[in-house]
Amino acid sequence: MVRLKTLQDMFDRMCERGAGPLVIAFTEDGQQVHSGEDITESARRLAGGLVERDIDTQAPMSPVALMAPNSPQWFACFWGVVLAGRTAMPLDRQMGEAERQSCLELSGCRMVFTTQEYAPWFADKDIAVYLLDGDEDAPRSWRSLCSTPIAAPPRAAPDGVACLLYTSGTTGNPKGVPLSHRNLVSNVEAVLAEGIAGDTDRILLPLPLHHAYPLTVGLLAGVACGATLVFPAGLSGPQLVDAATQSKATMMVAVPRLYVSLLAGIRARADGTVFRALFELSKTVRRRWGVALGTVLFGGLRHKIGPQLRVLVSGGARLDPDVTWGLEALGWTVLSGYGLTETSPIVAFNTPHQRNIESAGRPLPGVDVRIVAEPGKRSGEVQVRGPNVFTGYLDNPEASRASFSQDGWFRTGDVGYLDEERFLHLIGRNSDLIVLADGKNIIPEGVEKVYLQSPFIREMAVLERNGLLVGILVPDDDAIRTYGAARLQELMREEIDKGSAKLPSYRRVHGFVLWREPLPRNTLGKLRRHLLSDIYEQPRHRAPSEQTPKLSESDHQFITEMKCEDIWAWLATRFPDVPLSLDTSPQLDLDLDSLGWLNLSFDLDERFAVRLDDEALGRITTLRHLLQEIIAARRLTETPQPSRQDDDWISPQSNFDTRLGRFLHGLARVLTTVFLRLRVQGLNNLPSHGPFILALNHVSYLDPVCVYGALSRDVVERTYFAGWTRILFRNKFMRLISRATRTFPINPDQGAGAAITLGTAVIKRGDALVLFPEGRVSPDGEMMNFQPGIGWLVARTGAAVVPAYISGTFEVMPRGWRLRRLGKVQLLIGASLDADRLLAEAPKDEPHHYIAQRVQDAVTALVHHS
Repeated sequence: MVRLKTLQDMFDRMCERGAGPLVIAFTEDGQQVHSGEDITESARRLAGGLVERDIDTQAPMSPVALMAPNSPQWFACFWGVVLAGRTAMPLDRQMGEAERQSCLELSGCRMVFTTQEYAPWFADKDIAVYLLDGDEDAPRSWRSLCSTPIAAPPRAAPDGVACLLYTSGTTGNPKGVPLSHRNLVSNVEAVLAEGIAGDTDRILLPLPLHHAYPLTVGLLAGVACGATLVFPAGLSGPQLVDAATQSKATMMVAVPRLYVSLLAGIRARADGTVFRALFELSKTVRRRWGVALGTVLFGGLRHKIGPQLRVLVSGGARLDPDVTWGLEALGWTVLSGYGLTETSPIVAFNTPHQRNIESAGRPLPGVDVRIVAEPGKRSGEVQVRGPNVFTGYLDNPEASRASFSQDGWFRTGDVGYLDEERFLHLIGRNSDLIVLADGKNIIPEGVEKVYLQSPFIREMAVLERNGLLVGILVPDDDAIRTYGAARLQELMREEIDKGSAKLPSYRRVHGFVLWREPLPRNTLGKLRRHLLSDIYEQPRHRAPSEQTPKLSESDHQFITEMKCEDIWAWLATRFPDVPLSLDTSPQLDLDLDSLGWLNLSFDLDERFAVRLDDEALGRITTLRHLLQEIIAARRLTETPQPSRQDDDWISPQSNFDTRLGRFLHGLARVLTTVFLRLRVQGLNNLPSHGPFILALNHVSYLDPVCVYGALSRDVVERTYFAGWTRILFRNKFMRLISRATRTFPINPDQGAGAAITLGTAVIKRGDALVLFPEGRVSPDGEMMNFQPGIGWLVARTGAAVVPAYISGTFEVMPRGWRLRRLGKVQLLIGASLDADRLLAEAPKDEPHHYIAQRVQDAVTALVHHS
């Protein structure tokens, strides 16, 4: 095979394709197949027109921009520019106006190929605009530039600039990266030498071609090896599946985020005991012995996604090895690598025959890699040298000097090491490292990965504030609506606590803000971390580029049709500092926590006779949802409401329940006395008759058992407990135990309304209630703030409150179900607090907070007697 010297040589090879398919493009109108003859003829005619135009206008040989989605027209124009000896300058459509203007001015660009959607961006610029879509006979169509097919194109020099690309802007403004024909051709030939693709392959290219990775690995390498290129209609799952299936694609070139979504979607749809068992078996066999069981076990599943799809190529960012093994378990071959725009772009790659999935692969043939590390350290900065490395940034000598060592090696800015087999392992980027107050260096991706294990966190980014790590969280709305949205702040705090328990103290997040929009990323999915600081400081109800939201005509119509004008007007007065729209998030924009939801629901009840139960509150993530739930609640009040199923839990017990309850009470007394050496003081402080609320701190799941065993039989048989639905009501046996012990179900993640409603019914009937006002088990044994729900109960019922303090259970079994050791437990019961006195002392506007604080103070006072 004749070695390539320029991209024009590659075009000559493309001309040999003849009538065979070169590009298969999918649009909303269907599938279009373009042969080699179609594309090369169009490119030759465009090149001829460009050369004639340059001669006629004596225009300088400035770069020609391409800003448009992938299409056969984009493809033909790219090769027309290359054939005319000009520099192609693909631009990112997601660039901001300032970035785009900087790129155009810096490059001296005077011509752009774009679409009708983006043409207005260049209207006031001194740039000739030609459209890739619309009427081909129109004056501004790219076809208007075409002329007689060029016969003898001006030959490009190997060191001449073939493409001017721009860095992804993850650390600041994009920099111009001129890549020569030699740079690009050397990288393409090195990739092809690994035998990754051939002339029978069809390569699915969902990524925009302005980035070096899909441009080189997908388009250029595909053309050089004789493959057919496939452009899907978009990035959605159905669009990719449609393109892969109809085109019979054999390979896909994409980024990690797409593969993460692919794996997650498959596992969600195929979730089941048999699938999970086979999946784990296939993954284990693949990892340990290299046997691809998945090709047999999951052939039918893969056939639905792409009947011929066998290889998934990943680049642009690091692919998590767990994702790689998951895709391999399903029967695909996953190839990943590492590179930068400045290296054309591939530096190292995992090939079909030489792979280490935990690494970024081995350096390509002809590419030298070295690690510059401090003495005694294995890892250091990754530096690269080879024909694929550019010579410097466009008109930026200062950045160019900083990017090369004194002996001419390109400084990637990435930190990593080479193992004994010369596989490159990456740790992070120097520019992303977070240095804490004590000098410790933190790689943010490793921290974020731990917290992102939560199903309720869609995205997360960490940064430094005051010497500590803090986070920006984007909640997963779908998961939260399924679980219950009313306690979003508390839920996120619990998820952060769970993640922090898996990390050493210096890598834990010590504070967070919630963000409602996707975090800023470049087109390959990398976080633009230099923008995170502004987001962290941004008021949460206002996005960086957002203006004050205004209700559209359709929004006004929605409110009118729902007959909610009075409620909308009231909401505007209730939240005067936040501009409201139907998409406003009560949790993220209005900062409603469980207390806020409780206040809002009671206000709706008092002002508009609208009662929203906990399930309804848990479904609300926007004000639109709120109005919909209000209308649904109003409709329910127009017809007789069914009795609440939860009421059954506080109905009188059967004889069997009573006998079982007495047995369980006796068993609890024996177990807590013998094994926990339970000691109780102050039982005489419990009222001998009438209702009361026993309020305690909560440090272990053993607390209710100890309280149950400590109470006398006559007291326990008129006392009810509130139990977490996930623990005491998850199966028939646990529900049987719960009924016998007078425990009614509460889901704390759907608000406090049900607890207050059922608790009120218990107390008004004359019975007692055991309550843990913190609302959850303390993660560290320290008392947390009491929630105002107990204040609502006191205000509604007038019941006396008996404070109590339990100690020792945290040492026996801290939060969770793992028994640490046996020990000594103590329960102290204090003097009761009179409800009338509490209400008289409480401020009229916020009595519930005051009562909760008074009860907490009374419990805290008992600590000194323990």
